[in-house]
Amino acid sequence: MPSPLLIPFNNNKTIYRGYLNVQQQSLEFYIEVHLRTPGVLQGASLSCSWKMKHLLADCLNTVNRRLQESNSLAEFAIELQNILETQVGKQSPSKLVCQPPEYYSRLLNEIEIVGWDRLIYIDSDFKELHLMVKDDRGREHILKILISPQYPKVSPEFKADLPLQFEVHWKTSTSLNDVVEQFTAELSSHQDLWIMLDEIDSNAWVIDPENPSPSCSTRRLVLGNNASLQVLLDPKHPRALPECIFMGAEYVVGKFRDSFRSGAEKWNPSDTVLENLQKLVGVKLPSPATTNKEDFTVECGICYAYKLGKAIPDTACEDTRCGQPYHQMCLYEWRRSVATSRQNFNTIFGECPYCSKVNNM
Repeated sequence: MPSPLLIPFNNNKTIYRGYLNVQQQSLEFYIEVHLRTPGVLQGASLSCSWKMKHLLADCLNTVNRRLQESNSLAEFAIELQNILETQVGKQSPSKLVCQPPEYYSRLLNEIEIVGWDRLIYIDSDFKELHLMVKDDRGREHILKILISPQYPKVSPEFKADLPLQFEVHWKTSTSLNDVVEQFTAELSSHQDLWIMLDEIDSNAWVIDPENPSPSCSTRRLVLGNNASLQVLLDPKHPRALPECIFMGAEYVVGKFRDSFRSGAEKWNPSDTVLENLQKLVGVKLPSPATTNKEDFTVECGICYAYKLGKAIPDTACEDTRCGQPYHQMCLYEWRRSVATSRQNFNTIFGECPYCSKVNNM
């Protein structure tokens, strides 16, 4: 590898210019060093091309420190060339292909139109940016945009935490501001769903998920002790009759399920989901305003946790004096360890760990 050469550009010998070669990729980088005092590197500064800055992004402090500490410009130039060789070796081929200035100018102009207050993240390559957009009720949503090197001829990839996939109508003339407008319209289309879910979250005990995301249209609600109801709303028709699954001991949930099924035809889309649910199950659902969450038994009676990975307690003792819920895996493993249990294929029959009643949980 040939040694780099920096040549004085002015009579005072305070400006030096030259080129550094990176042999492994046949790359050449222009650099310029400015000295405050001829022959003294302390206080010197380095100027280079935007491509070189791109490569040195994570070690610029090291480069500047070595410039101040080197014994001569020649020594610094050799060390800088070695650093460049190392940085180039770390990069994938796609990273080494930088876009022309026009690519960045267009993106900067488009971000300016969208509004810098909406930009919450952009990477150093200008290949990924995140925009914050508020919906009709002031909720904040993040739109992640992964930009293709062929932008705008090739559509970016869009990611958002929404109940349905966000599909962008893309043309070569489409701008980021057009995308934001489409995203805003998409947020508006989900308002009724989020209104239904907000009412449930505020007025009922939601035991799963604990911190629902905007994309989640499922809620598991406390019906009573040892009983819960899982509700899945249709994002396209949030006021329609949802899919409902009753969980708990049969002697507890059976009456709720029967009441729900017998009155399903009375579901009224003009009412909210919560209002309809309470009419159909025949009781007012427990709420944070009238009850304490600790009053309800929802944790597994073996591991004493609600969630085991993604599993929730969905098996319960059928004894009317017990009704303790369990994770199926916990119950299975516990019964395997008990000598009085008996197994039939993959099902193990035995006692309830809580009340010792023999049943077929």
